Amino acid sequence: MEKLFKHSKIKSLGLALVVIGIPIGMYLNYFTGITYWSNIIMLFTIILLFYKERFTLKIGTGFRFLLFYQLYMMVYCIMSSDFQAIYLFYHLYILALIVALSIQKDRLFVFDSLRWIFYLSIPLTLLGLFLTLNGLVVGDLAWQLRHENEDYALEPFNVGIAALNSFFAGLCLTNKRRKEKVIFIIMTVLNIYLIYLCGKRTPMVILIIGLLYYIYLNFKVKRGEIIALVIVVVIIMFVLGIYANLTEIENYYDNIVNGIKNIMGDTSVSDRTGSAIIRYQTRLQAYEYIEKNFYFHNYLFGAGYMTLGRQFDNPVLQAYLDMGIFGILGYVYLVVIFPIVAMLKKHNNATVFFILLSLYNVFSCFSSAYPYFWSKYTPICLLIFSLPIMFKYGKK
Repeated sequence: MEKLFKHSKIKSLGLALVVIGIPIGMYLNYFTGITYWSNIIMLFTIILLFYKERFTLKIGTGFRFLLFYQLYMMVYCIMSSDFQAIYLFYHLYILALIVALSIQKDRLFVFDSLRWIFYLSIPLTLLGLFLTLNGLVVGDLAWQLRHENEDYALEPFNVGIAALNSFFAGLCLTNKRRKEKVIFIIMTVLNIYLIYLCGKRTPMVILIIGLLYYIYLNFKVKRGEIIALVIVVVIIMFVLGIYANLTEIENYYDNIVNGIKNIMGDTSVSDRTGSAIIRYQTRLQAYEYIEKNFYFHNYLFGAGYMTLGRQFDNPVLQAYLDMGIFGILGYVYLVVIFPIVAMLKKHNNATVFFILLSLYNVFSCFSSAYPYFWSKYTPICLLIFSLPIMFKYGKK
């Protein structure tokens, strides 16, 4: 029994690192000066998930389409005239994760992974607050350091996403003891404040959407706790308004609205950094490329891996530009439609957590990153892995 308990803890730690490996790697990169910690952690998660597990592979229906889509992208990657090994590594990691999850005989360790994520996120949030308040993540000093060193590790996006995932993990943690409830309330205050400090629009919007979704699922069951949580969030927003003054809060709101307008094509206004306008302009470049260079076969199969030579923060459009109709259909189904369909069903809290992790990719499918990055698919892997638990064990 003791060996099984140890075995389960190791697996749950591996699953937790799949979720929080990026921010851990970012902070290790910053403090050690070594730039490949995230890759090391990615390999470590696979080792932990394979730990003392018999290799009897049976890939379920849920994983098959994801596996074929990764292989499809790998072919494009290998055939690229500007082949870069790091992109191939991302696809291989997702394939390894699919295999590692598929060979698991017992899936119940997924519930322990929530507790790992909850507690390991505490130092990440505290560290993020310390570095952000000292101007090392956002602000003039961070801008200068980032331009002096192209490998500068601290990114406001990753700091904000770590805080967002910390909030979701605490929200979905089942059977919280009294001490954990107090910690969760404190961390909720700190995480929302950290997301606000980072100045990133999407994490704050996703936090609100995720909270509303959780309330929708649990209001009848845990009315008192949900009402208390909403009151806490409202108080936080009020305190932020006093601390930062109403003008700053209004500017933050305007930054969100203007960014959405820019992405939709309205260039009469601008967000704080101008990044949304750049996304709109790059989108026009993609349209122009399609109009001038696409032949019949390109509409089916695209123009090739990283056609424009870079990501342009519109993964849906890039999937079509690079991989054609098959590329865009695969991406939209896996990253957007699949989590939305899962949201419409009742689930245990572990599955709800992985749905919440997927929300960022759902709502940023036209505005963030590119279709090959591994973090687009890890929440889908974990969601597919957790779905059978509901049917076998019910809600937990």
